[in-house]
Amino acid sequence: MDKELGELVRILKSKAIADSTRLGILIALYYLNDEITFSNLRRDLEIPKSSLHFHLSILKDEGLISVKTRLTSYGPRTLIRITDAGRELIKKYLDLTRKMK
Repeated sequence: MDKELGELVRILKSKAIADSTRLGILIALYYLNDEITFSNLRRDLEIPKSSLHFHLSILKDEGLISVKTRLTSYGPRTLIRITDAGRELIKKYLDLTRKMK
């Protein structure tokens, strides 16, 4: 248990998920298992564009998400998707939190 608690604390101290908004974004993307548009994510989180951009930049820099712009019939759309590294991190986080019960 001490080893698992230490691992959980290490994960929570990482810059990428030390903030609850970024942790929430990654968990949402993990369960969504698909891409989501910037606009839809902003609407769901109910945060300003600048705040979402800030959080996504950190997650992208850490290699936990990918951000791509795609042209659609409605115009350009920014699409966000969790990477394999992000998926592994959140899976480990969720597994460790389940073991803490």
